[in-house]
Amino acid sequence: MKFNNTGCLIMRYSFLALFLISIFTVSCKKVNPSPDDHHSVVPPKDTVKGNTVDTSLLVGWWRWRDSLTNYRAQYFGPDGFYVRDTGVPEVGYFTVPNWWWGKNDTLFLGVRSANVAHPGGFVVKKLTKDSLVTTENTFFRVTLPYFTSPAVKIIAGARSPANDFNGVNNVPLGGPGCVATDLAGNIYICDGYSLQSQLYKIAADNKSAISLSGAFYDNNLIIGDSIPAKQVYLEHCSSMALDAAGNIYLNMDQLQTIRKISAIDGKIYTIYKQAQIGMQANSIALNAAGDIYMSSNQGPGLIKKISAKGGSSSLIASSKSIEYGGDGGPVANAGFTTGAIALDKAGNLYITDNHNNRIRKIDKNGIISTIAGNGTSGFSGDGGPAISAKISRPTCITVANNGDVYFCDGGVIRDAGRVRKISAATGIITSIGGNGFGGIYYDMAHATAATMNPSGLAVDQLGNVYVSDGDINNQSLLKISAK
Repeated sequence: MKFNNTGCLIMRYSFLALFLISIFTVSCKKVNPSPDDHHSVVPPKDTVKGNTVDTSLLVGWWRWRDSLTNYRAQYFGPDGFYVRDTGVPEVGYFTVPNWWWGKNDTLFLGVRSANVAHPGGFVVKKLTKDSLVTTENTFFRVTLPYFTSPAVKIIAGARSPANDFNGVNNVPLGGPGCVATDLAGNIYICDGYSLQSQLYKIAADNKSAISLSGAFYDNNLIIGDSIPAKQVYLEHCSSMALDAAGNIYLNMDQLQTIRKISAIDGKIYTIYKQAQIGMQANSIALNAAGDIYMSSNQGPGLIKKISAKGGSSSLIASSKSIEYGGDGGPVANAGFTTGAIALDKAGNLYITDNHNNRIRKIDKNGIISTIAGNGTSGFSGDGGPAISAKISRPTCITVANNGDVYFCDGGVIRDAGRVRKISAATGIITSIGGNGFGGIYYDMAHATAATMNPSGLAVDQLGNVYVSDGDINNQSLLKISAK
């Protein structure tokens, strides 16, 4: 076929037009989130010129070690930048923001700095669906589950400037400790400071909290009984329990007394002096009949019960040794320690055997068994049988309506921990809060990615879990949502 000059010119301009159209199509391509991601991703700026980085490819897990059996994985997502070691499911730490656009349409990953000359983070040099190259390292795509834990948020306290809070619900917590809930969903927290405590009630509708008793450095408060609790100087409280009528029982470990705030008149009464019972309690629990169970953490395990009728005390368990033993037999022959205690609706008693890194159960017939922990200090086992898991120095414990047991795993790092759950139906253990690292807490979508140092624990009728975080940087009350 023969073309004249005019035909060649037309063909030349046609190819040029097609080329320009293809460039325009690519530059206007919509950045869509990954089909596996259920969150909206951060899109590029409205007027990005020459940028070809598709941020939807960034969402997901990447590994930065060559070994498939020993590597660290990083998750880039719109609500956080996570890191976790293989073999440690759904834990890690995060920084925010996780990516941003810099000068010359440069994509950065990591922590953003206010320093213009050194903005922080790492520059993305290459990004495909399978590989990510930055100025720090080369990453490879891996398939790992996204964080599936429930949401967590601060509902009281949080004095840390990093959280930009001055106190939620008018509760500037200075050292939160024991926590409890009532049948109506109200939350009670003892804020302990030195030898003092202050008791707050946070309404279920999340309105402003009210102080029920005690106050720091208030010279107008007095020590006494049969007077309104709001007027009383409150000694240090280490444990708290509520009965079905709404009466509040406080274990005052410094003065070795158990006090009661009446739901009827709001007055406070000393109901038991522990010297009369022959032990110094560190934890208390109530059964449906109103009997008070007390445990001591001084030496081998010791648990006594005070009858609601008559006030007589009886011995429930006394261990002759702190060393582990006796499972499947009478508790009288067992070896254990008692950190904290809790009761379920059927009257079974649960204890944190912190010396032996286990959670133990004493049934109604006095038979003791282990329901979590293999005795080795550490962290492992999520998703498997609780009795095969590693736990470390368990502290506080509580039981939900359905029999699920929640406890604070002390963690393998000082001043850091997790909240873990033992399913009553399956015996499977899972982590529902905490990443095992200490430090400043941040509100975020996933409880197992948050840093926390649990010092108190409670669960409400709906299955929401409340954690007091006594870390000096945090000093807050956290809520881990049931859903």
